[in-house]
Amino acid sequence: MIHILYADSHYEGAHRDWIDSYTARSQHHFTRLTMPGGDWRWRIQGGAIHLANQFLARRETLAPIDLVLLNGMVSAPVFLACTRPYLDTLPVAIYIQENQLNYPQEGFIWSNGAIVQVTSAYIADRVLFNGPYLKDDFLRSLKVFLDERGDYTDDILERVAAKCGILLRGINLKDRFGDPVLDPPPPKKPVTFLWNHRWAYEKGIDDFAIALRQLHAEQIPFQVILAGHPWDRAELVENLLQELGERVILSGLLEGQNYGDALRKADVMVACSKNEPLGVSMIEAIYMGCLPLLPARGSFPTLLPSEHHDLLYDGSVEQLIDRMRMLALNPAARPGLAAIAAAYDWSNVTRQYDQTFDNLTENMRLRSQLR
Repeated sequence: MIHILYADSHYEGAHRDWIDSYTARSQHHFTRLTMPGGDWRWRIQGGAIHLANQFLARRETLAPIDLVLLNGMVSAPVFLACTRPYLDTLPVAIYIQENQLNYPQEGFIWSNGAIVQVTSAYIADRVLFNGPYLKDDFLRSLKVFLDERGDYTDDILERVAAKCGILLRGINLKDRFGDPVLDPPPPKKPVTFLWNHRWAYEKGIDDFAIALRQLHAEQIPFQVILAGHPWDRAELVENLLQELGERVILSGLLEGQNYGDALRKADVMVACSKNEPLGVSMIEAIYMGCLPLLPARGSFPTLLPSEHHDLLYDGSVEQLIDRMRMLALNPAARPGLAAIAAAYDWSNVTRQYDQTFDNLTENMRLRSQLR
């Protein structure tokens, strides 16, 4: 067993669920430095200062630390500079769940978060991603980013690429929902569409709203579950609830048993994300037997086997409407895709996590002995 120091400047939502779930199952001991959710634009730049001060205030009471694990939204150079010399000899790993190099944002191209992730990846001993798509996407984006700079980029791409690895993003599937739905029930009418993502720009909620309004205007038979955090589109949620009326059978931020019940009631899970790095809500839905309707971008084409790429649409609102209309009028049989999702259950990935951090710590010890 090793002692891992974990730091996270945005301990909320998916980030919080990930580390809470891992630490509850790991054989290792953890000390966590966290900050609640807030202004992520500042947190990704300056949160490391506060986290470092947390460590310094607790340092003398902590058992010896073997490894530093940073969430991908923490600036590794700032954190390590502010804690020196106490962590200087320890291996450092960062776990990335979203690519700030191409994170879709309104108004600018390269965010400050991109700079943080590049510099953090450069100095870390191991750069870990939640799936193969995100790793490849990050390295592609990094090449574009460096080519655009064209100014003393030296060995950045090669050095980062050599340290990259994959730890599938563990998800609480079996614990939350029971056994996977390997044989989904036959289709029924009216079809129930499901939205179980954040109501945010980058999730493409505006496209989904346009599609719902169009089908409603055409008097197409359907029902819808409007789940997920209202985020920055609360007004849109309220307007849709009024416009769609009894078509909405469930709504709001559904949790626990209520969320599981929503997945069981849904027939088709719709996604419209601009650039989805993984798709946890999609994985949860197909684990429970939902038919996914996904844009052919981001991680989605890599998550589905090629024989099921007919479940992808081209990403346009027009084709989204066409596919939803077709599924509402002629409900399709749902293929058994739950085994794909089950691979992400914590019971299948925790051991790999522990072994990865064991190996990183041991390798650092061996290198230190050879000096």
